[in-house]
Amino acid sequence: MKKLFVGLFAILLIFAGCDDDSDCVNCTGDGASPTLQNIWPNADSASWVYNHTMTEWDAEPTLYPTPNAVPSDPIPSWNEVFTYLESNVPPAATTTEAGTMTLTFEGMTTTGSGVTAQNLVQEIIIGSLAGRAATPRDWRLDRKWPSSAGVGSADRSPMVNEGPILLHGGAWKKSSFDIASYGDFDQNPTWRYLTSNLFVGSTFSLQLLPDLAPNLYLRATVYRQITVETAVGTFKKALDCLYLVDYGVIAVTNLQGEIIGYVRLIDMGRVVYAPTVGPVYSYERLGVEPGETLSAGLADFTEQLVETNVLD
Repeated sequence: MKKLFVGLFAILLIFAGCDDDSDCVNCTGDGASPTLQNIWPNADSASWVYNHTMTEWDAEPTLYPTPNAVPSDPIPSWNEVFTYLESNVPPAATTTEAGTMTLTFEGMTTTGSGVTAQNLVQEIIIGSLAGRAATPRDWRLDRKWPSSAGVGSADRSPMVNEGPILLHGGAWKKSSFDIASYGDFDQNPTWRYLTSNLFVGSTFSLQLLPDLAPNLYLRATVYRQITVETAVGTFKKALDCLYLVDYGVIAVTNLQGEIIGYVRLIDMGRVVYAPTVGPVYSYERLGVEPGETLSAGLADFTEQLVETNVLD
């Protein structure tokens, strides 16, 4: 199957447009400044449809015999993350999954831990296959991610699940402080999209498994404000936000549950949010090994907005 995008080309394409300082006569909307209230509209039945692509390629992470043998390289700076996402073209794909992903607010839901929030339903349709609802992502319970002992599985990439990490369904809540999602293990957020501090250069972090995996962190920054061109319009004052998930050192097991080595992996990506529209673009590279030269990783996801009803 022909690959639908090449990383650098896709990024250049979606960020083509006019400067935020220009009059931008072709821009859609009134150019509202981003706030936590307008950066992701959340009226019931609001929906977004994305061109969805997942690719994997031949790559194996470097395994080390003991945790202490794993290099203790620092995570990349935000400038390094940005440069990597802009310029690192992934290897030729061995697996390509292409179709659409839809996010829709459908009423309310209550998690097993007792958090009541909006129900953001995620559906992925691959080719001509019937739609499938992606499992709400709960870092504590999803066994396709490193388990409570920090152990991955050697029979498949622990990075690739039902859909992207950076945009996913589940119990979604917007407060005066942040936009976050919640799971069944406890009442702490399982993911944080944004905080109320939307100034360029602001950062935040979230410990994803504080009780089970203290080294597993989400880190994010509002990297820059841009004008973004999409299939549904061109929008000023969009926020280009970078995300990094640091797994720390994890063990890798074979199908018999035996540890076969240790590895350090990170995921990196970006989401572009347009005021009054919501997330219009997402790209993430999974399973990257940190170091002086960042590895190509194991897989990637791209989501490009092609339809939404929030502009009706």
